[in-house]
Amino acid sequence: MFNWTPQEFIKRMLRGVLSGVAAYLLAYYLPLLLLPANFIPVEYTATYNYFVVVAVLFSALMEFFSDTVVAYALGIGRVFLITLLLIHSTNAGVLTVNFVEDDSNVELVVNVSAFLTILACMSLLDMAKYALQAINHVIEGEVGEKALEQREG
Repeated sequence: MFNWTPQEFIKRMLRGVLSGVAAYLLAYYLPLLLLPANFIPVEYTATYNYFVVVAVLFSALMEFFSDTVVAYALGIGRVFLITLLLIHSTNAGVLTVNFVEDDSNVELVVNVSAFLTILACMSLLDMAKYALQAINHVIEGEVGEKALEQREG
């Protein structure tokens, strides 16, 4: 399936690592530098870390498997996983944050279900795009192989 030379394998590994580092810097480190210390509520810190892990891992893997069908399958998986994380982290569209100020407890509840529905629909379109790109990649590979066979034959 993967007819990579050792040099190409190492090149893919380096591109994957560099892509993962860039994704880490952009998704985790840069926001820590630019945003205030307590910008993300404590309730959502773990969820934010999950999003960063998904972004870094899938970025590195998709770069490693670029120009293969596996990259498109990883793209579908990434979109699906991020959509599930969004639905789970927003409690199906209801954000709740607690603020404590001088013996008073304030609970802020925001209904974002309409926005979440739009994002879910956009995610479905993104998954369809990756699926169509995978089909196109396979068809182009088969057409290229047939043309090569016709030249040789």
